[in-house]
Amino acid sequence: MKKSCYFRSDFLRLITCPRTYLAVPGVVLALFFGLENFGIRESVLDSFFATRTHSGYLLCYIFCAVPFASVFLEDYENHYIRYSINRGSLTQYTISKAIHIYLSSMLTMMIGVLCFCMILRCFIPWTTHLDQDLALIQHLADDCYGSFLLTGRYLSYCLMYSFHLGMLAGTLSIAASFLSLFIPSRMIILTTPILIHHLLLITAGMSIFSVYSFELYNKFFATDIQCTLFAAALSLIPAILLTIAIRRKLPQKL
Repeated sequence: MKKSCYFRSDFLRLITCPRTYLAVPGVVLALFFGLENFGIRESVLDSFFATRTHSGYLLCYIFCAVPFASVFLEDYENHYIRYSINRGSLTQYTISKAIHIYLSSMLTMMIGVLCFCMILRCFIPWTTHLDQDLALIQHLADDCYGSFLLTGRYLSYCLMYSFHLGMLAGTLSIAASFLSLFIPSRMIILTTPILIHHLLLITAGMSIFSVYSFELYNKFFATDIQCTLFAAALSLIPAILLTIAIRRKLPQKL
């Protein structure tokens, strides 16, 4: 089986899975859940940052793992993994699965965040002239992609924010898949992203190597592109290492 065949079959498997189409509404609901204590604010930006500062948004990482993070467990239970590897390569099989886990998690987060913002935009403006909104924009002006807020490109700002969060979600989902090779439980798979996120907060704190590097309100470098490239490296390097670890562990499951 060629590498392209793995990619094609995994892509078809992803887009035909009902869980894929439940994940995005799940992210949207999780973000609205984060507003339950204070309700929807006067503007989209204020509401978005309100939900980002409460624990409800952590549920988003669960839904980002829903589409494809359990793929190794499912293949093992259905005895598909041996059939698939016999027709091709274990390395290509692992890489294809890891890429689809990462990208499906990233897109789930990005689409979910953008849908949340656009739903709010149907009822409230992006921002208002209230002192609270003006102070928020001024506070974020010097942060990563703060220039988007100053020039009124609010959707672009939310897009870049969701892109950063999506990279984090992709790595957390691959970590959940790796753990599923040791603890074959779907409940563990879904809760692992939150557990790892919380563990990183405890161990790394506010350092540059923590989950805070994926937040736009933390600007550790001089330019926006440097911040994005660092966040990408901080996401992709662990994802690649986890993929290698999965590749080495899989033969023991055969």
